[in-house]
Amino acid sequence: HPGLRVQSRASTASVRGQALPLERLRELLGASFMLSGHFYTRGSRVRLSVELSELAQGRVLWADHLHGDVDALFEGQDDMVPHLVAQVSQQVLAHELARVRSLPMDSLASYSLLLGAGGLLHSMQDDQFGRARPILEHLIDRHPRQASPHAMMSGWHIVKMVQGWTADAPHDSEQAMAHALQAMDRDPSLPEARVAMGMSMVFSRRDFQAAGEHYRAALEQSPNHAEAWARLSETLSEAGQHEEALDAATRAIACSPLDPQRYAFESFAARAAYVAGRYPRASQHAREAIRRHALHAPAHRLLVASLWQDEQPEAARRAAGDYLRLMPGARAATGASRTQSPFVQALHSAGLPL
Repeated sequence: HPGLRVQSRASTASVRGQALPLERLRELLGASFMLSGHFYTRGSRVRLSVELSELAQGRVLWADHLHGDVDALFEGQDDMVPHLVAQVSQQVLAHELARVRSLPMDSLASYSLLLGAGGLLHSMQDDQFGRARPILEHLIDRHPRQASPHAMMSGWHIVKMVQGWTADAPHDSEQAMAHALQAMDRDPSLPEARVAMGMSMVFSRRDFQAAGEHYRAALEQSPNHAEAWARLSETLSEAGQHEEALDAATRAIACSPLDPQRYAFESFAARAAYVAGRYPRASQHAREAIRRHALHAPAHRLLVASLWQDEQPEAARRAAGDYLRLMPGARAATGASRTQSPFVQALHSAGLPL
């Protein structure tokens, strides 16, 4: 995550094996969190005991015992390490999100604010989502030469449009582009800046080719950047490269098996399958996206349309009803939609008002 720094192995080696108080470790390392533990092996099996501590108050946030196969670990086939990384990520995010919600912004470190803003942005709850904006504005004022807050602010305006919360889509589109340009001006090598620019090219100008170039540039910097792969799948679908689009969406999911944003990548896979005319696969991915985040509007829309196009009208109407119960203001046509498009017509036929 761009808001976090990980200490080098050489730095931590100097305190390894020493029974130092957590407060002293924080002082020596300048770190906010510490992941520690030990492992045991028996034959080809390994047992890892780990503990994540918050150093400022000396509290243990999470502890667990993980099991794996030694050979599979070295071959990259065991999910123990991805599971460990995901758990640490989620615990740190939850801790910082709680701090952002309860403490004044001036008292919080910048990484806390960036993590907290990301958590609020992806909450998909209108009131929580809105609180991310002043946090990002505060970060932009605090760090005027940093790209990450601008990139996230660009994404904030785009999520606002995607979820149907905007009263002025052209304004939000313009703001998304303005912040993406600011991010690119500050650090064009930052993958998040490239992704923000690509998204803005899609929403502001419908220029999928230029967007694809930015996503590919992000992947050159970070080949396992899941969001870049997911967004690239959209541009490939628009170009009629359906197999490549499905491959890119699948790659996004493979890069993020335990990522909290996995719901979004499942949604992009649903979109790629829908455009390719593979409606059963599209509905499968859409259901998985909804299972992971019930308030993600694009997944609901894709599920309804996929079921309708797959000649399952009753299932499509039930899915539309579920969507409307969760989001009563949902409409078949959003700000960027063409009311006569087959997608919008499928949503309307299933019961969503225009």
